Amino acid sequence: MILLLKQMTIKLGDIALAPNKYEAYVYRFTNSDNGKIYIGFHKGSTVDKYQHSSKSKEFNEAFANSKITFIFDVISYGSMKDMKQLEYEKLTEVDARNNDLYYNQTNGQQQYARVDLKKVKSLIEDINNGKYPKILEPVDEQVEMEAFQVRYQHDDIHQQEITQAVDLANGDTENCFGKGQGLRVIVFQGRGTNGGDLRVDGNHSVYGASKSKHKNRIGVIYVPYEVNSTLNDAEMRTFCNLSNPRSKVRRKETDKKTGVKYLLDCHEINGISFDSPSHEITLKEMGFSGNLYTGDIGDIINRSKDLYEKENGKKVDGRKWINYKASPSIGVIDKKVDNYNLKDGWCSIKCSSEYYRTDRILDEIYKSNLALEEGDTPITKCKVHVFHPNPSSIKKFPNVLRHWKKVEKMTLSKEIVIEVFEMPSWEEDII
Repeated sequence: MILLLKQMTIKLGDIALAPNKYEAYVYRFTNSDNGKIYIGFHKGSTVDKYQHSSKSKEFNEAFANSKITFIFDVISYGSMKDMKQLEYEKLTEVDARNNDLYYNQTNGQQQYARVDLKKVKSLIEDINNGKYPKILEPVDEQVEMEAFQVRYQHDDIHQQEITQAVDLANGDTENCFGKGQGLRVIVFQGRGTNGGDLRVDGNHSVYGASKSKHKNRIGVIYVPYEVNSTLNDAEMRTFCNLSNPRSKVRRKETDKKTGVKYLLDCHEINGISFDSPSHEITLKEMGFSGNLYTGDIGDIINRSKDLYEKENGKKVDGRKWINYKASPSIGVIDKKVDNYNLKDGWCSIKCSSEYYRTDRILDEIYKSNLALEEGDTPITKCKVHVFHPNPSSIKKFPNVLRHWKKVEKMTLSKEIVIEVFEMPSWEEDII
């Protein structure tokens, strides 16, 4: 497709598939005559009248020349912060401001500490290829060392498996899972508190081996400070997770909870937003499938947002998320349901907004009528007490409810009445 705007010619190139909602996007203009490029971001829609914001005299003159055709590509969509960051990464990668192939006069503005996945994977490859020697050390020395906890929580079952394997191997931690398949610990020198060493991989191995009746020594790889210091904190966190991808055998692989912890740490410590395109790449490297919106990756991102919103509500405005499955709120909905079940012609159920369906409600009306005694009023009405399991459910529920109300209007007789009451999700945190 070719567009003619203000005497210049624009040819549409690769246009990334847009999500349902986005705040900004990153675009690229390429001069078809000389191949020179301009990359920018815009807060708004691709269909508004915005063209570019370049102050480059050379670019503006070429852009106004009707004899030159520019190819327009949309690279990605997302939040304002993420798109600014992506623009910065794209421009920094080629040093656009000093590159004769680019019109850009700056390399943009960094929004948060960038995770250089290539650098992280290169270090892991160097370690796996034996660039840094493995030294056998007493297990107890590692137990005392400061450790970086990348996982959501310690896994006692996995530690027990390691203990049993070391016991059966009579303390041979080098071959306890088969010949050449043993335990390994990675330590970043000088990266701990007050310049001490920091164990960044092998926590389960250390704690499991330390409980063995044959505990002896364990293999430790020390990465010098001059090497590990090139990784920022977000990259070190990524290194720890990629050291245990989901495809590994006999080691505690990365699970969804650890993926959530990774995203929460990146957001709270490094300011990286949950929807950052870099997360999709990193989570795939960890072994998860999907993308920013679907599959395991989409689920991890949504869980991270929900947990953050629950905690942030308390920090920002003193609200606390109500968990109806735990004290002190457990049983509250059941009481409401019981009260409505005592009313003539009524039944009641509780329902998570994630699983709201009209057929479930009709099934409750049917079963309630089966339980009636002779002379009781037939039940034709149902009060549905809906609770939201997480903040994202609140946002999705109106569309779900709208769909089922249309179904009810088209299929149910007027005698059947379904009332929906949404339980409050937040309460004042008075403690």
